[in-house]
Amino acid sequence: VKREEPVKRGDVSGVFGAPGVRVIQAQYEWPFQSHASMGPACAVADVKADACTVWTGSQKPHFVRDGVARLLGLPQDKVRAIWVTGPGSYGRNDAGDAALDAAFISRALGKPVRVQGMRADGTAWDPKAPACVHRARAALDASGKVIAYEFVSKGFSRQHIATNESDPADSLVGQSTGVPPKGIHIFGTPAESYGFENKLLAWETIAPLVESCSPLRTGHLRDPVGLEIHFGSEQFIDELAAAAEEDPVAFRLKYLTNPRHAAVVKAVA
Repeated sequence: VKREEPVKRGDVSGVFGAPGVRVIQAQYEWPFQSHASMGPACAVADVKADACTVWTGSQKPHFVRDGVARLLGLPQDKVRAIWVTGPGSYGRNDAGDAALDAAFISRALGKPVRVQGMRADGTAWDPKAPACVHRARAALDASGKVIAYEFVSKGFSRQHIATNESDPADSLVGQSTGVPPKGIHIFGTPAESYGFENKLLAWETIAPLVESCSPLRTGHLRDPVGLEIHFGSEQFIDELAAAAEEDPVAFRLKYLTNPRHAAVVKAVA
């Protein structure tokens, strides 16, 4: 659906096509990941004719206020979101959906409503970190030096739904009532500073399996797709170090150009 090449340096394809180079290739697969907070979401909403109060464990209660106001057609100053201790989140879990669900049902019934999922509900319906595949290849010369490097990530967008619940379009109840999703296509590349002279870092996204109301709707966890990308990226650096018959720490330090990155590797070692 979309492709970007944030890092494109030198003649990568030309080097791979040159005679005498040794090519190392690998592929890394990452499945969908549930946010899997310590417990399923819970919210209480009390909708009146011209106002609403909602109790929520969302990380972003101000966005709960915004989303509930839009869902109910109320001014923001007529919706009060009260934060209460919940199972916690760092990113987008199912807390915002529970709040909007409670507000929707409370308006329909005309009385306060508490919505609380079971563990199976939270794992099934929370936003998922996107499934993806990472394809890597590198060209080594006769001395073992990396002379070309390519790392391409391909998967579902990390923001098919936004990382907050301020818009009903990004909620299950909003999509269930016909609000079209407004997802964007975005992924990412490794945040590293390996100074390979011919280098390509790119990402591609594919269309969602189900456009609306999907149990596999994707929204990144924190760090945004860093887990998926660096799982593959650094595994491949280890593969290259092994192919070059070098210590993996020394191999990294030889190519890193950012002093802070080098300092982190030294500290970890």
